[in-house]
Amino acid sequence: MSKAQLLVVIQFILFAVIGASVLLFSTAKSPTQWMVGGVVTIAGLVIGLWAISEHGRVNRGGPKAVPTPNPEAELITSGLYQRIRHPIYTGVLMVAFGMTIWHGHVVTLTASVLLVGLLTYKSMYEEELLRAQYPQYPTYMKSTGRFLPKLF
Repeated sequence: MSKAQLLVVIQFILFAVIGASVLLFSTAKSPTQWMVGGVVTIAGLVIGLWAISEHGRVNRGGPKAVPTPNPEAELITSGLYQRIRHPIYTGVLMVAFGMTIWHGHVVTLTASVLLVGLLTYKSMYEEELLRAQYPQYPTYMKSTGRFLPKLF
């Protein structure tokens, strides 16, 4: 199994832990928690699906889970990608933390924090490969944030 494949396997294990914790453990009782968690989760879904749609529009196909770039794909620097280098990861993290807020269990929180670490590592690995494939990638990195828009 390659490094790229292993990162994806770990990512999906963390997704499974988050999903299982929501199903197996008791949930938060606060209506505010449910509302805030629900809004963050839905916003994450919207951002993730929007980024997938932009990817498909530019490259005529959806992104793949492994962090190895498609040699035939164009670097996307428009839409959400104009401000955030990894908006799909942003959406995934928002869903994970939205579910954490909504659910309110330590297992969900732990898996979400581990997911931040994993996606940070995965994005750094992916960016090494993207720099090798796209000469303009280092310049693009300077003007965009990894998971959130760059403020300065």
